[in-house]
Amino acid sequence: MNDYENLQAKNSEKYLCLYLSSNKLYYDCKILLDFFTHISDIALNADNIIILQIKLKWYLDALSSFNKTGHELLDNAISILNKYNIDIALVEQYILAKSKDSDLYPFNSFLEIIKYGENTEGSLWLILAEIINQKALTIIEQEAIKAMATRYAIVGILRNVEFNIYRNVHTLIFKENSKDFEVNQKNIIINIKVLLDIAKDMNNKILNNRKILNKKIKKLMFLNNFSSIYIKNIINNHYILDTKKIERINLINKLNIIYKMIFNLY
Repeated sequence: MNDYENLQAKNSEKYLCLYLSSNKLYYDCKILLDFFTHISDIALNADNIIILQIKLKWYLDALSSFNKTGHELLDNAISILNKYNIDIALVEQYILAKSKDSDLYPFNSFLEIIKYGENTEGSLWLILAEIINQKALTIIEQEAIKAMATRYAIVGILRNVEFNIYRNVHTLIFKENSKDFEVNQKNIIINIKVLLDIAKDMNNKILNNRKILNKKIKKLMFLNNFSSIYIKNIINNHYILDTKKIERINLINKLNIIYKMIFNLY
């Protein structure tokens, strides 16, 4: 498996939720998800933030020109964006936010982490939801999707802490505190708990709105169930971010989510 295939495997629940939600629109949605996964792969594997910004600018310029580039993933994505008249600003938000992925200290506050989640996973799932819904989303639908996706992004940051430390990227140490922050398990756990509290508040918002969403959007919201499993794994592991233990989702839990999605059991 190359890095891109590894990232696809790690994001398998995204493809699963998309497949069970989108029916005949799955192929078009998958093209966009493949493209966003490719951008994420570039961001995670860049040598430094300057090189990453140069690479991402090329994609931004190509998207704004809407011209064929010879890059299959990008050209296919542009075709789908045109087909469904998707606001290119959402794609640009995602790409610009991903420039943080190779910064030594990507964030300066918990608010910046939330904003990162909104601009990455939030933008991605708003686009996919609009395609699946086949019409503009209501304000309530937008808020529900954004909360679900941002919560998933926050959990994703926690899932990737071990990998990011290997890359010398410190997502749980804020830039302005980096000199004074004592890197120990106690201080890291404090920041983990704050992020989990934020995720809990978002979950309450999701559950409150879920009842009034239409069936197409409700199915997408099952991605939130996976976030909840990862959070439970983090808590059960006493907030020690061991990737193997966090990623563990047993077959029964996964089949339970699939069963609920198929039979619309919300």
